Amino acid sequence: MNSNFSEKHKSLIAVMFCFTFLFGNNLIYAADETTSVHSIQQTVQIKGTITDTNGESIIGASILEKGTANGTISDLDGNFSLNCPNGADLVISYIGYVTQTLKVTSKMKCVINKIVS
Repeated sequence: MNSNFSEKHKSLIAVMFCFTFLFGNNLIYAADETTSVHSIQQTVQIKGTITDTNGESIIGASILEKGTANGTISDLDGNFSLNCPNGADLVISYIGYVTQTLKVTSKMKCVINKIVS
């Protein structure tokens, strides 16, 4: 019985080796393609300031890359920093103010307006 198990075991190992040899290159190639797609999208660090029309800093304004969960909020001075792809749209919002969508630039300054009733 041991020799029968041993023969089946050897056959299984041989079959697995053949599949790995025949199809292994395709799997590795597919992994390389996936890696290269992710490396194409380069991100840049965006820094900016959010103020109201009087020049007052907006504390806690939401800055969100459109269509993603990537975002941050402005600090005590209205400043923010966010990593996102070049050309992305940023959505800036704050309660009681008009929401704005802006294209990413290296240094951003956003003035938001109060909602008029």
